[in-house]
Amino acid sequence: LSDQDDIWVPNKVEVLIHAIGDQMLAYSDSELIDANGDLLHKKMSTIKNQLAYHTPIMYTIGAWAPGHAMLFKKELIDKATPFPTLVTHDFWLGFVATCYSTVVYVNEPLVHYRQHNQNAIGADTTKNKTASLTPAQKKQQARARMQLLYNKVKETRHKHTVVFEKINDSYSSFSLSNNFKRAKVFYDYRNLILAYKKKSALLKILFAVKMFF
Repeated sequence: LSDQDDIWVPNKVEVLIHAIGDQMLAYSDSELIDANGDLLHKKMSTIKNQLAYHTPIMYTIGAWAPGHAMLFKKELIDKATPFPTLVTHDFWLGFVATCYSTVVYVNEPLVHYRQHNQNAIGADTTKNKTASLTPAQKKQQARARMQLLYNKVKETRHKHTVVFEKINDSYSSFSLSNNFKRAKVFYDYRNLILAYKKKSALLKILFAVKMFF
């Protein structure tokens, strides 16, 4: 994926081709630059954890494998299309890739990722993308998103399909029993679901409690 305002280091493609092996997708770390191309002395990996993704459970609520740093095989496009509108294209590519293989991570900055006011999706994780939605709309969006993920995992017959089935069922309504079921699944798989977030063990537990509400 080539964003017109980013800068690739000269050996980006070579390194990723060497790293991808038999897997469907590989991505690397990135250096952040400002609108003028000057280094901000911050990497994507300093904001959130960048790592290999070996199960779709690690994509349940999000991921930190950005499209600008990706290399993937053509067969992934065949498995990922048509692209849904509920999630971003790079999230979907990574998620689908984990349904069939491992997303490889290269711990080396291979892109200078430009940050400016016109970023469609930048490195600023403080922006609340759902701030304009009502509580009812947020619930509906969450329900539709989990249904989307469950349908894809079920289609691929991944070994963790049953986990997504439990999560999806818990979003069918926000009853006390479903809220408890959802919180329990998030607690049981908290280390995978939150692997990309820089959270302590306590904060991961509190996140699972939050999912009850």
